[in-house]
Amino acid sequence: MLNSNFVHSHVPRFIKRVAPGRVRSLTASLHIRELEKRGLVETFMKNAAEALVKGFKLTVSTVAYPPLFNPIKKYQKIFLSQGIPFVVDPFFGQYKGQLYPGAYSEEEVGNILTGNSLHQYHRKGQLCNAGYNFGVVNAEGEIRYCHSLLNSMGHVYKKISLRASLIECPVERCACPLCIYVPELFVKAKCECGI
Repeated sequence: MLNSNFVHSHVPRFIKRVAPGRVRSLTASLHIRELEKRGLVETFMKNAAEALVKGFKLTVSTVAYPPLFNPIKKYQKIFLSQGIPFVVDPFFGQYKGQLYPGAYSEEEVGNILTGNSLHQYHRKGQLCNAGYNFGVVNAEGEIRYCHSLLNSMGHVYKKISLRASLIECPVERCACPLCIYVPELFVKAKCECGI
């Protein structure tokens, strides 16, 4: 699984040289305002189209930040018309005094977050694989359970210690995308929960 902003100068070389079968999934993170501000929309679109033609399992992903609803709809239409899956994740935080994702209207959920189940982000008390068969790496190379649980599992250049068992998620709202993008990692948790 590889996640990229998809505008780096090495992306075309990666697409050309790496066999699609060696990459489980490729997620292109769409940062709409930054791409527009830096004049990189065309680069992003070209790289996405080339990855699709080459045979990569590509998904374009963005966050439903409230002031970006109209641009999100525009890009969602473009990518879906090209047969590229487009995932819109909810925004977690405050905007204009409102707390999201709870502040989304029914229309916004229906129009923008279509295909995303907001309930999947309410994970507290459910079995979780954090630290069991995956972790996240920070900029310094330290591996932690997940973005919310900062327990260290080691370092990319040193010993890594995975947990021997699943944990109960202590986080009220978890935005971990792995249960969606790599569901086979979560088979044990689902079986033990009776799902």
